[in-house]
Amino acid sequence: MKNFGSRLRACRKAKGFTQEELGKMVGMSSQKISNLERGYTTGLGADDISHLAALLQTTADYLLGRANTPSLNADIYSDADIKFALFGDIDIDDDIMAEVKAYAEFVADRKKREKK
Repeated sequence: MKNFGSRLRACRKAKGFTQEELGKMVGMSSQKISNLERGYTTGLGADDISHLAALLQTTADYLLGRANTPSLNADIYSDADIKFALFGDIDIDDDIMAEVKAYAEFVADRKKREKK
């Protein structure tokens, strides 16, 4: 569960929650959240993990280390955000953006095949 703890902590911090805030939302003490993040508490039920994942806008698979992508939705960023992140102020057309997306899908598919 150590991987779970580090992922839980990263997601909690990314959402700007304190351990106390997250604990209140899921009906756990801040100490329990702290223990989970440090890998000291095991035996969480599926409902608890699903609830944590939903509040942190991720998946249970990500928290459990069965997936490497923390976001629930791959379309969380707009095309404009992606263009700026990759190319800055350079104006690119839709054809180039389509190529970027196709390559990203290719890499993701290759990684999935490598895991099998």
